[in-house]
Amino acid sequence: MRWFQLNNFNMNWMFNPPNLFGMRVPNRNYNRNAAQPSHDHIYETNTDVSDASQHTDISRHTDTSESAECDGSCYCESGEMTEPPGMSRECGATGPMGPKGEPGARGPAGPPGYPQNTIFASFSGQELIMPERASLPLKIDIPDITQNIYLSDNCIVTLTQGYYAISYYVSAIVKRNGFIKLTPVLKECEQAIYSAYAEAAKRKELLVISRYFIIEVQDGATLFFAWNSSAGASKINMTMSIERLCRQ
Repeated sequence: MRWFQLNNFNMNWMFNPPNLFGMRVPNRNYNRNAAQPSHDHIYETNTDVSDASQHTDISRHTDTSESAECDGSCYCESGEMTEPPGMSRECGATGPMGPKGEPGARGPAGPPGYPQNTIFASFSGQELIMPERASLPLKIDIPDITQNIYLSDNCIVTLTQGYYAISYYVSAIVKRNGFIKLTPVLKECEQAIYSAYAEAAKRKELLVISRYFIIEVQDGATLFFAWNSSAGASKINMTMSIERLCRQ
């Protein structure tokens, strides 16, 4: 009986260690009647497994040592290795200005601006005695050097073609109740729309009339002012300005 047990005893378990590292292990369910490998062959196989296990242990030890050298800041959440951001540096000094380039081509000329020399003339009169009907006497205060505005006689102004802005101011002292009126006359035509009127309610009253208007003159024209009063002779002071407007 003892011999039977020994005869059926499988001695290969002593030379086939468990598969600890995923290596392929030969099939143990072989035929017992087949030829058994020699002990030398079994020893060489175990030697190869031992070498593989040693190589695996060394590689694991190397990975562990590399991980131990990192303090954890060089790995992101996914486990991939990253580098920490570098230090920022200050900007350098601004370099010198380069040489001046050649001037470009001249652009087109713009529209003409308002002329610097305004064309105008002014007139004045002090303590003038005016009858009930007469032409207002004009005395040049500032002449027009361009001769677009000039006196033809002591009451008539000659104007060249264009647009003119005219303003006048007249103050009068009347002797009795009545009215005073001043009307521009252009080319022998009264311009009633630009006349000024004032009426006195008592004797020796101060009346003031003034206007500002713009007229168009075609082909040159003459201009004078007609004075009318129902209060007898009056003493007046007057100022007037005529400006030629620039219009394209």
